[in-house]
Amino acid sequence: MHSIRDIVKASIDYACNQLTEDDYAAEKIYKKFIKSPLIREYLDKQIQITKRLPKIGPSAPELLANLKPEELKIAIVVADEHKVDVADLFTRTRKREVVDARMQLASIYYIYFRHTYCYVARLIDRDHSSIIHNVRENENCMDTNVRYKIKFHNIINKAKIMIPEVFNESYENLEHNEVLHKQRIIERVNLKHERDKRFQFETN
Repeated sequence: MHSIRDIVKASIDYACNQLTEDDYAAEKIYKKFIKSPLIREYLDKQIQITKRLPKIGPSAPELLANLKPEELKIAIVVADEHKVDVADLFTRTRKREVVDARMQLASIYYIYFRHTYCYVARLIDRDHSSIIHNVRENENCMDTNVRYKIKFHNIINKAKIMIPEVFNESYENLEHNEVLHKQRIIERVNLKHERDKRFQFETN
């Protein structure tokens, strides 16, 4: 007959196996309701192990196949400008040139195509917090990195010719869009702070 300790341990193992990158809420719930220091310590170790496991998601060809024609066109333009394979933009590679290209692609989807963070995240197989980070970093690089900024403007100029129905209207309203996406970022940050405060209050 199994001991209570074994049953609890097996239950926690099962719960940890269900964790994904976006399941921070579930993690907080486990920590809130499990009061035993011994179980809490074991749970923390299992959560860290689970987070280090490679994420299995759709392959690059599958992601490319799901893109709309205009979304695929701009991905090709971005890859061509950065001299990388378009499929690499939809993989987990951390090569500098691919990271920059992916960051610009995510920002273009968000600013010019007016997609939501979550929608962009689904397009390139990331979580929405990664897209928020990409948009912020793109803004910083545009202010501080001249070569990065030139490549971004080259992409936009090519896209205005290839996808005029998207970029001509967006380019005319670029200033409005930049203000809009900055407001969205501020709203997201404020919302996160409120959630953190609420969670801190609940756990005390």
